[in-house]
Amino acid sequence: ICYREWYGSDPKDFKKGLGLDNEEIAKGILSRTESGENIGLTVTDNLPFQRRGGPTIAEVFDKCGVPLTKGDTDRISGCSSMYLQLKGGESGIPMMYFMEHAKHCIRTIPLAQKDPKQIEVYAQSNDDHCLDACKIAAKIREYVSPVPINLPSEAERIHNSIIARPTWDQVMKTHFTKVRRDNDPYGI
Repeated sequence: ICYREWYGSDPKDFKKGLGLDNEEIAKGILSRTESGENIGLTVTDNLPFQRRGGPTIAEVFDKCGVPLTKGDTDRISGCSSMYLQLKGGESGIPMMYFMEHAKHCIRTIPLAQKDPKQIEVYAQSNDDHCLDACKIAAKIREYVSPVPINLPSEAERIHNSIIARPTWDQVMKTHFTKVRRDNDPYGI
């Protein structure tokens, strides 16, 4: 459930960033966290873990009290998982919801287009941050089809396996019945 969203953009022009450094971003996350609320997991792509001289973004966030976890950024499986969670799989009950304050997710996700070169994923753009975040979030707990309600009983499974797999004696009996019926010259 996306119940709070901080897009990190100018409120008057969402395409303009706020120009914050990494420590200010981490402190901004903490300032938006309710008192007593425990952030169990903050998942991100691999960029904050890349070494570019000096401490990594992940190290800065950790020092500020926002430890980061590297998420699975595979586009194909992430898009598939996000689509199934939004759609609700076979049951039609979604596993991903957006509250009214998630205005940028609500604004951008419905407008996503398929990539013409790779139809399994959405086309990348300058405004796909919410899609990327939801794709990574969807991979944390992937959609699993519910177990069918009317599973066969153990007796039915055994019966079905016997029907599907005849014994050697049943095979030979069927064979010899057919041979006799065809007037086998050997008289078996």
